[in-house]
Parts: sequence; structure tokens; C-alpha cells
Amino acid sequence: MQTKIPGARAVQYADTQETDGGPVGISGIIPSVKSSKPRGKTGRTASPDSTTEATPPVPAVLFADVSGWTDLTSRVGDQAALTLRDSLFSPLRDIVQKNRGWVVKSMGDGLMCKFDSPQDAALAACEMQRHAEIANRDAEEPLPLHIGIHAGQVVVKDGDIEGNTVNIAARVTAVSKPERILMTRVASERLNDDMSGLLRTWRSEVLKGKEETYDLFELNWREAGGPGTIITRASEDRTSAFKRLTLRCQGKVCVLEAGGKPLTFGRSRHNGLVIEDPLTSVSGSHGRIEIRGGAMLLIDHSRNGIFIAFGTGQFFLVDRMVVLRGSGRMALGRSPKDPDVVFAEFELE
Repeated sequence: MQTKIPGARAVQYADTQETDGGPVGISGIIPSVKSSKPRGKTGRTASPDSTTEATPPVPAVLFADVSGWTDLTSRVGDQAALTLRDSLFSPLRDIVQKNRGWVVKSMGDGLMCKFDSPQDAALAACEMQRHAEIANRDAEEPLPLHIGIHAGQVVVKDGDIEGNTVNIAARVTAVSKPERILMTRVASERLNDDMSGLLRTWRSEVLKGKEETYDLFELNWREAGGPGTIITRASEDRTSAFKRLTLRCQGKVCVLEAGGKPLTFGRSRHNGLVIEDPLTSVSGSHGRIEIRGGAMLLIDHSRNGIFIAFGTGQFFLVDRMVVLRGSGRMALGRSPKDPDVVFAEFELE
């Protein structure tokens, strides 16, 4: 039996439906923000009621994939991995629906979703990342997400969507990283002014199977606002969920209290935690830990990287920044299997 995606027509723009209060968020994760009109390429406000020079509604395609899926299945087995995936994906489906989207299908380690607009897709992506962050805090096997979004026409066929827009969205997701949301320029240009303030230029990329270069932008989901508010960058004062972080290394102990200044670590004497490393694998300013937007963040400034493991989990390489949760270990500047590696331990209370 043929299934239909509500509000979509083959080879036509999807109709945009708005409510007076905007999309409704999920309580306790990231409540959605008050809706405002998307920006057109000319900078004029696009109104769905306008009969002249109105920007037509353009749907968006979003892929949300679990990072490190292959390693997870080899470590815990296929069935256990699928059970973990399903526990994460069930609330993600609710998030998509509440932001005027539809989960077209689930594909192993990911979801393919279609939205009425890039604005709706961006709102949902922020909520999805926040939910994953909260779910992963105490998980023995965390499932970080990487998300990609592109905007354009889609072809609806037998309950599925096809076309170049779908292909590009999938390619963008493939170059995204854990806990990251990437958007194409086409999608980012159709965000409202408040949401576009959360964008930063990532890089230009020749996507697999494409000849042209695509400008990609990262959406900073950690700085999204609260219920009924406008998304701004001023979200630093949200209440933290923890009292303190304790960092131990080489017999030294440093504590970062809620509301305290960032804790820096490295070989240089100006750091809060000075690390001795005659082999200089540890950088002078190797990294820092800070509270931002209610999350405890580990930020890598080093030349040789930071490997991190939560609880009894496996080590993985930090890609610029990661949200800390529970307790764990860090291998600084070298592989955790290297006999000369310097380890640090952390614990959140």
C-alpha cells in the first residue's frame, strides 16, 4: 500500500504550515523558540501571504547519524547496538514531528527526515543534539550524533523521497563530526536572523560524487535559547547541572566549581594544571575545561590531540570539543596504548 508524507507533493514545493506560537519543543531538552520569518537571499522578509516577490517555501532534508556505529556494532554486537539505537531514535522521532517534520525512514545507524523549511530542520537538529547529549551523560555506550541539512526540491515516490537534495544532504552528513550540525549555504540562507546568528563558517568541501564546491556552515546548537525566547548568543548564564569538576594528573588535583573560570592544562606554567612531559607530546597550552550554556566542555588546543574515554568505554579522539559527563580518562598527546602517554582523570559531581 502506498504511503504518503503529509503536506508533500511530487516535484512540488511542500506547503509551509505555521502556528501562532511556532513549533512546540520537548520539555526539559531544548524548547523551541518563537517562530519568525526566514530571510530571503535579498535580505527581505519572506511572507507566505504575500502575492508579489515572495520567496517560495523550500523543504529541507536532514540526516541524523550515530557516530562510531561500526565500532559500536563490533564491540557490543549487532542486536545490542540496535537496541541502543532504538532507545535514542524513539524520542528523536517525536522531536522531528513536533517541529513540522516527518521521519521518512530509518537506515541502520541514521534517520532521514523531511521538513517544511530549513528553519524547522534547524530547530529540530538543535533539539536532537541536546537530547543526545543528555542521554549520553551517564550511558555506558554513548551514541553521539552528527547531522547534515540541505534545502531544495524533493521527489516523493512510494512513501520515500528522492533527488539531488537528498543526495547532497547525505553527503553533508558524511563529512560532519560527532555532536555537530552542518548546513549548506542554500539551507543557511533561509534561516531567520536569530537562528542565523548561531552559524559559523566551517569550510568549503567537494562532496563525494559532486564536482562543485559547497560552502558548509556549523550550527552552534549549544547556544540555543529557552522557551518562548529568541535564539541569541547570550546563553552563557543558564544554570549548570553540576557543582564541580575534579581533574587529576600526575598526583596533582584541580577543581572547577560551577561559575568558576575555565580550567586550563598543559606544560606551560601559566596553566591551572601544569603537566610535566619531557617528551613534549603534551602542548604548552594543551586544552581547557569550561562551563558553557549549561554544559561542561573539554576544548582541545593541542597539536597532538586528546583521546578520551567515558566510564569504562573505549577511547576516541576529541574533534576540537566534546561535552564531558560522569567520569573518565584522557590520554594527552599520544595514543592511550603508548607506554609514554600522560593520562588525566576527571569526575563531575
